[in-house]
Amino acid sequence: MDLSQLSCVELMQLNQLTLDELERRDVLRTRNNPVCEYTEWLVAEKMQMELAPPSTKGYDATTSEGRKIQIKSRKNNKFYNVRLYTE
Repeated sequence: MDLSQLSCVELMQLNQLTLDELERRDVLRTRNNPVCEYTEWLVAEKMQMELAPPSTKGYDATTSEGRKIQIKSRKNNKFYNVRLYTE
């Protein structure tokens, strides 16, 4: 799909449809930042954690041992050359 050929209205409609589908798949739970929402869902799924209810203060998921975990993410800005290093 060539997004450059779509009008602004069509792009916004596509965005809405995308958010609707991610919500239907239980990936998004709110209409807050979808990058953060997706990251919380992905980490919880991969680490076999239970997601906290939306907007829970102080943590995003709980481990099977009951440890509360706060999950952080960020969207890289294409205007900045940012590299992330992990161990």
